[in-house]
Amino acid sequence: MKKTTVVFTTSMLLLSLNFYCNAFSRSFSSGSKSSSSRSKTAFTDYLFKGDDSFFKLRVLDDKVLLLWHFDQFGYSDDFHKIMQDTEESKQFDVTEDDGTVISYIRLNNMDHVWEALVRKLTDADGNGNGNGNGNGNGNGNGNGNGNGKITKSDPVEEISLKYWDFYKEDTKHTFLFVELNETDGMFTLWNGLEVRN
Repeated sequence: MKKTTVVFTTSMLLLSLNFYCNAFSRSFSSGSKSSSSRSKTAFTDYLFKGDDSFFKLRVLDDKVLLLWHFDQFGYSDDFHKIMQDTEESKQFDVTEDDGTVISYIRLNNMDHVWEALVRKLTDADGNGNGNGNGNGNGNGNGNGNGNGKITKSDPVEEISLKYWDFYKEDTKHTFLFVELNETDGMFTLWNGLEVRN
């Protein structure tokens, strides 16, 4: 897939960087089996990678979110318990390095964890990292034989996730998603903003 110049802004940030779409995934989510309400949702994520950073666009029925990687770590019973507690308290407090406490509230007042089946298509051989002009030995503009796109031969991976969704207490347009990969036990945290005209 060809590189794309992405420009996005926040109140304090303006970036213009070159990224390429490395993967996209389709997720089908529902409330946990133990929850009283079986809410359902679906969304598509497009993962963009640069030289030393990455982000993803999450496309839902009624909005688009820009998500960037906040933190990642191995499974922790203590942290899992904190997330489970938010299903009742509906609040998650994050302490910044300077001691500032930021409060996040469960999105739409949800009282359950989301369980998602993710089908992910990835540019496994890296040949999307270029414009398709490589000559096979890497000295052109491509990467290897660089056909510049995700193809049908790239693998489709199925992943089971649990995740908790929050918004920042002082605004409904700043988000935090906490994902638990049930295959490898990794927790991944994503900050996000709603993409607005």
